[in-house]
Amino acid sequence: MYDAREPYDRQNLTTLTTRTTHHPRHPHLRGPHDLMSVRTPVHLSLQKAGTIMTTVAQDTDRRQIIDAVVAALSDVLRKELTDVTEETRLFDDLSLDSTSVLGLLMALEDALDIEVDPESLEQSHLESVGALAGYIAESR
Repeated sequence: MYDAREPYDRQNLTTLTTRTTHHPRHPHLRGPHDLMSVRTPVHLSLQKAGTIMTTVAQDTDRRQIIDAVVAALSDVLRKELTDVTEETRLFDDLSLDSTSVLGLLMALEDALDIEVDPESLEQSHLESVGALAGYIAESR
């Protein structure tokens, strides 16, 4: 019979599994590998919490990247940018040219401690603030 007061012992897994096999709450267990695959509500809650924490961290990281892009744009264009969003187009809305794009990329490299790979940078990455932030987030 399973004794819940016994500590979990990975080296003695066979004994623990044999005892657990006869436990009324776990009659489906048949071997050592079955014991490891049991999913309890606690395990599922931890998985969900990990997913949520990862999503929050990614959102926070993206927000920081967008803030850095806006700050770098403000420096390059030498004006305060107050209404810039992720949808703001770099060339059409902000009137960037090729020289200012180089300045923007160098400012972002310094601000975010990254290196932009010119081989992987495409025109689509420079369409909007959000597209550039997405490129930077992927290349990190």
